[in-house]
Amino acid sequence: RGLPEGRPMGVHVPPGAHFVRVLGPADVTGVFVDVARGNAEALVWDRDKETYRVAQEDDEEADRCVQAAKAGELPLAPCEPERCEVWRKLVSHVDQALLDRIAPVGGTICASMEPDPFQTHKTKAEVRLDEQLERNPTKDKDEDPCTSGGGKCFYTTVERLVKGKDTGADASQLTKSNLNRIGQLVRLVDKHHQGEPCVFLGEFQFTFVAFLLGQSVLSFFHWKDILTLVLNCDPISMNEKYRLFLEEFVQTLNCQLHLVLEEGGERDTAALFEGGFMEELLEGSFIRSSVAAFIEMIADAPPELARVADSTEKLRRLLKRALGWDFSITSLDDGDEFAPTVVQL
Repeated sequence: RGLPEGRPMGVHVPPGAHFVRVLGPADVTGVFVDVARGNAEALVWDRDKETYRVAQEDDEEADRCVQAAKAGELPLAPCEPERCEVWRKLVSHVDQALLDRIAPVGGTICASMEPDPFQTHKTKAEVRLDEQLERNPTKDKDEDPCTSGGGKCFYTTVERLVKGKDTGADASQLTKSNLNRIGQLVRLVDKHHQGEPCVFLGEFQFTFVAFLLGQSVLSFFHWKDILTLVLNCDPISMNEKYRLFLEEFVQTLNCQLHLVLEEGGERDTAALFEGGFMEELLEGSFIRSSVAAFIEMIADAPPELARVADSTEKLRRLLKRALGWDFSITSLDDGDEFAPTVVQL
């Protein structure tokens, strides 16, 4: 509703999560919308901010548009079936419950309204404040500084690698916890996702779309944290639930990197990263070291991990084909912050 003259009225899309973005004169903004089967969703064009926003429940005009679309009285542009299938794989675990929990206040993703993603060192008081805000289900708009057009997504805090010796753990415990981060993954899923790892997979999918299409730097760093966490978990130590999660995770990563490396998706990030995303994929990057470690762990996988091993082999071939990476010879850089910490006993 309220679109400038000449803009299409809507798009006929399959059920599920979708991302609508606007390339403005100064900013890229975007909003996730979860469309239920047989339903329609209305977005309102904000003339002042030149972007979309989710219609309020009491917006009568928006409701009339929804009813007209459901009745076939509004022109809807078709959606290409091939693109729909790729999109379905990218957001297979993104649903309304996830959007309600992690999307910014107001729903709009806008990189210029995000907090500084490079401010990684916080005081204990700031950490406690973040935890308190995360537990607050109301997200009071009057108190949130990001309601003017977008802001911080409410992502799950991912533990970093334990690098120091002042953690209370002995040398063997420190080495074990960093070589196999499954303990960190299980604690995170139990604490934040009611023990359901596929909800965390949905968050991984959300972050990829948010940084690729929404140009959110904060989302890129969170995508990076999740990737390095999961690919440094020993699959042999996983139970059946986490093995199924891992299978879908590697399939999702395959789909994401195929889109970026072989279908030209990197053009969407060029303006933001100025080639930095591709530089991250070069020799010594966090992706290379994490994938190398995971390939080594999956090499002697038992039969119950055959499907994970197959997806990993597809990932290996993709990176070989697109970037020329050879994982037959791997090495860990001691200066790599994402490499496991090994303590001499």
